[in-house]
Amino acid sequence: MKKLIIIIALAGLAGSLAFGQIRIDAGIAVPIGVGAVLDGTSLEMNDVVGNFLSRTFLPLPELGLHYQFDFGQLKFGLGARAITLIIETMIWPNAFIEYNFGSLVAEAQLGGGAFLLLGLISDFQAGHVFFPDLSMWMKVGASQRVRFGAGITGIYLPEQSSSFPVVVYLAGKITLE
Repeated sequence: MKKLIIIIALAGLAGSLAFGQIRIDAGIAVPIGVGAVLDGTSLEMNDVVGNFLSRTFLPLPELGLHYQFDFGQLKFGLGARAITLIIETMIWPNAFIEYNFGSLVAEAQLGGGAFLLLGLISDFQAGHVFFPDLSMWMKVGASQRVRFGAGITGIYLPEQSSSFPVVVYLAGKITLE
């Protein structure tokens, strides 16, 4: 009986150590504006998309699963990120780096290059499409797992180097480390 308890305790310890490097981010992003950088000049979009976003609440569920390297205030990770429009989900490889200023967190992400589509269209695509993302988060609660923040993400197409469309968003997420 003692051996069984020791084996269960060791398995639990090993499992917690392995899980300690896994990071899961689950949240909702709400786009609040769109724009573009065209030949070095910043443009605000006042077209159909911009007007739609200014009048419509469009929550986009997102999920990130990363293997995290923790260096105290500085963390970075490699994994995958997914965003869904309920009937279609897009998953891509992703990397992040973040710096913690106490309860305030600055985060940069870069993902893309390959995409798995699940839903009405189920397919695998690879190409030169990348998603850079910069955001600031405020950790709240006793465990500081809940975060609220804002960010800007873009769509970088190397073949279209003269234009860089961007989306500004507000978001909330739960981070499990």
